[in-house]
Amino acid sequence: MAATGEWDIPFVLTSPYGTLNLNAATGDRYLLIASGCDMGAPLRVTKDNVPQGNGSIMHRRFEQGYECRLTLQPWVDERPACAADLVRMLDTLNKHVRGLLNAGDNQGRLAWLPSGIAGYRMLDDIRLLERLAIGSPDSGIASIVTFAIDTAYPYAQDLTQLSTALNATLTNTGTVAYWPVIKVFGPTSAWTLQNVTTGKQLVYNGTAIAGGNYVEVDMFRNTMYLNGNGANRISSLNMLTSDFFPLEVGANIMTIAGATATALWAPAYT
Repeated sequence: MAATGEWDIPFVLTSPYGTLNLNAATGDRYLLIASGCDMGAPLRVTKDNVPQGNGSIMHRRFEQGYECRLTLQPWVDERPACAADLVRMLDTLNKHVRGLLNAGDNQGRLAWLPSGIAGYRMLDDIRLLERLAIGSPDSGIASIVTFAIDTAYPYAQDLTQLSTALNATLTNTGTVAYWPVIKVFGPTSAWTLQNVTTGKQLVYNGTAIAGGNYVEVDMFRNTMYLNGNGANRISSLNMLTSDFFPLEVGANIMTIAGATATALWAPAYT
């Protein structure tokens, strides 16, 4: 009997308990059913109706974090999992899925290898959105299992993170803007970080950053912490002339004056 999974590309689910391979070729095979899987970022839509006219004020729109629903069938080699095998596989899957309730940084990921692409893509820092649900067997063959996860980021990204010393041109070869992390190294007390391509910049002029230390600038979260988890340095930012900014699709000329810095980034995709 042939397995009925509709996707043959590799998927890897990462949780605090390690990794779980989906669509494996042999052994315990959690086979994804394409018709029951969905991934995307809902739109955050705000509008004000105009009471004195037939229309409305349309405000700027943004994407929310990505959401992903997975539907799969447990198989062992070329037969549907049943009895003790089914219990064991469901217990293993549920352990990983429940581990995503409040997974730490880099402990929750869903990665896959698209056909014809050299490297994996992923949803990073995923959390459990809907618990594991076990449905009736598909046409009497194999049990159907579903669950859903989400991430704060409004995009998928390359699994391999790039580290680039500035000044440099960072080329986002994806399809959507990516929000990088920048490490600005001391010693310095004043610096300007700029995306020359878009004209956006961050201007820092305040508490000194001692040699051997850095301020981690998280463009997505709009945060600035000493050494990533130390003192909050956001008060040293000139709010009148600064904007947290992404790497737009295409080439981004990134410069820094008054310090050295490294950008941590990856191409991003819708």
